[in-house]
Amino acid sequence: MASEILPEDEAQMGISKILMGVSAGTIVGVPITTFFATSVGYSAAMLWFGESTFLH
Repeated sequence: MASEILPEDEAQMGISKILMGVSAGTIVGVPITTFFATSVGYSAAMLWFGESTFLH
């Protein structure tokens, strides 16, 4: 998708930024979700993260 949206000379940088964001989200998001899930319960944590993602 990034290669279709961005100009040809910027496509590689765009794809690398997307992959970097996915990796960073996994590295940061999993421990945070685990902390909230153990604190308030799994269902409440998933509901909160789902709503915050939807509203953002």
